[in-house]
Amino acid sequence: EAHAYYLKLLARTNPQGETASRLVKYLINNRKHATYWNAPRDTAIVIEALAEYLKASGEDKPDQTVQI
Repeated sequence: EAHAYYLKLLARTNPQGETASRLVKYLINNRKHATYWNAPRDTAIVIEALAEYLKASGEDKPDQTVQI
């Protein structure tokens, strides 16, 4: 939960920084059974923090073209 709140802070202050992206990787890699965090509350806060990070960093709007 503390890491999620720190990510929320970084998303507002320095979303392009290396610390934010490493924290995202840490949060994703430290799920129980690779599906959830410690409790439903923790899961909700982490997902909220990840969503804020994606918006702030611009990763929700990739600049790419896919041709099939």
